[in-house]
Amino acid sequence: MAHIRNTYGTAAWTIGTEDEDNLLSGRAVCPGGPEDQSSYRSELTGLYAILAITHQLCEYYNVEEGYI
Repeated sequence: MAHIRNTYGTAAWTIGTEDEDNLLSGRAVCPGGPEDQSSYRSELTGLYAILAITHQLCEYYNVEEGYI
């Protein structure tokens, strides 16, 4: 069986900087089969993850305005 990095796209994301006390980070395997993968798909998966986590944080803390 091929290693996952040779078969599927992956993405990693970080919200914050390493200089801060609060840093969120994660990783994901891109959806789709091996023939569907590309660097664009991996990049969009990472961006989607950042937006999804940011949205969840805003809902949890009732943030209704601001920007990132």
